[in-house]
Amino acid sequence: MPITPSCTSSVPEKDRPNPNEDAKHLNLRIAPRAIDLQGHRGMRAHWPENSLLGMEEAVVAGVSTLELDVVIRSDGQPILSHEPWLSHEICLDPHGIPVEEGNLSWNLFTMSVEALEACDCGSRGHARFPSQRPVPATKPTLDALFEVCTERAVSDARFGKVRFNIELKHRLEGEGIFHPEAQTFAQAVIDVVERHGMTDRVTVQSFSASALEAVHAARPSWSTAWLVDHAATVDAWMSQLSFIPTILSPEHVFLSESMVAEAHALGLTVVPWTFNEAPRMRELLAMGVDGLITDDPYLAMSVLESTDCTVFH
Repeated sequence: MPITPSCTSSVPEKDRPNPNEDAKHLNLRIAPRAIDLQGHRGMRAHWPENSLLGMEEAVVAGVSTLELDVVIRSDGQPILSHEPWLSHEICLDPHGIPVEEGNLSWNLFTMSVEALEACDCGSRGHARFPSQRPVPATKPTLDALFEVCTERAVSDARFGKVRFNIELKHRLEGEGIFHPEAQTFAQAVIDVVERHGMTDRVTVQSFSASALEAVHAARPSWSTAWLVDHAATVDAWMSQLSFIPTILSPEHVFLSESMVAEAHALGLTVVPWTFNEAPRMRELLAMGVDGLITDDPYLAMSVLESTDCTVFH
C-alpha cells in the first residue's frame, strides 16, 4: 500500500472514517496532529550552521524547536559547534586561512577565547548546501543564544515560545582532550540553562550514554533525548541507559512504523534525524513520528501544510 501524505494514518483517505463528520452533532472538530518541527543546527540549508543568525531565521521560519550542538571552550563556557575543532568544510582559522581536511589542531577546548572569536565559520558557505548564504559567522556561546531569544521575545512572541534541543558533543575517548568529563560537561550546560530560566523549554540530547546519564542524575525531571545512529531494536537501544528518556531520536533510516509504535508503548516520543527530502518526510509522518529534524524548515513546513498536521508551539 503506498504511503499517503497523512500525519495520522497510512489508510487511503477514501477508506478512512471522517471523525469530524461523526462529531458534528457535538459541535466538535478534531484538531490536527501537532508535530515538533526542529531546525537542525538552526537552518543549515539556508544559513551557517549553529550560528545566531541561523537560529533567529529558523524561529522566523516557524520551527517549534531549535536543534543545536554544544562543545566546551577553554574558559568552560558551552558554545555552539558540531565539532570540538574547526571544521574543514566551513571554517577559516584565526588568520583567515581555510582549515585543511584532517587538521584537528584548532581544538576549541584549548584555543584561547580571543583566537576562537577571530575564526569565521560562515563566509565559505557549505559545499553540501548550495542554497546556504555565505555570511560571516563566529561560534556563539549558549548564553548568547538565550540572550538573543529573550531580547527578541519582547517584540516577537515566537522567540518566547521556541524550544531548544541541545546536543552534548561528548565522547568518552575525548575526555580531557576535546572536552571535560561527562559530569562537568553536563553541569556547564545546566548552569547556563538555569541562569536564563529556560528549564521548561530545553531538551538535552546526546549519543553519549555517559553525558545523558550525567544530566539525568543531576536533573531527573529534565527532558532528555537518546540519539542513536545504528540499527537495533527499540529494546536494545533503551538497554544502553539506566532510565527511560523523554525522547527516542534515531537516525531516520533505522526506523519503522512498528518501532514507532513500540517506542510509543514505552511512553517515548519519537523524533528522528536528519532528512531534507519531502517524500521521506511524508513517509515518516505516516509512520507516526512525533517530530521532524531537518536542515530545511521551509520544505518541512510545505510538507506539513499538505497533510493533516500542524507545527507544535
